[in-house]
Amino acid sequence: MTYVETLYGHQEPIQAIDALMRERCVTAGGRDGSLRLWKIVEESHLMFTGHKGAIDCVALINHEHMVSGANDVIQKSSGN
Repeated sequence: MTYVETLYGHQEPIQAIDALMRERCVTAGGRDGSLRLWKIVEESHLMFTGHKGAIDCVALINHEHMVSGANDVIQKSSGN
């Protein structure tokens, strides 16, 4: 394993992470209640703030859809 890159954005520790290798994107949920999606090739990221508590789990379904769960007992899905 080799170091590739550091992704910045969360204000508190990350609790959940998922990636799609083919699309080269990574998503992470943190204790700060935000969910971030990094697009590695574009060197950009999006921030989703629908949860009121720490993110417990996140899953990327494909390049357009993901789901997340948090300790606010609300499940969110994002996509077109």
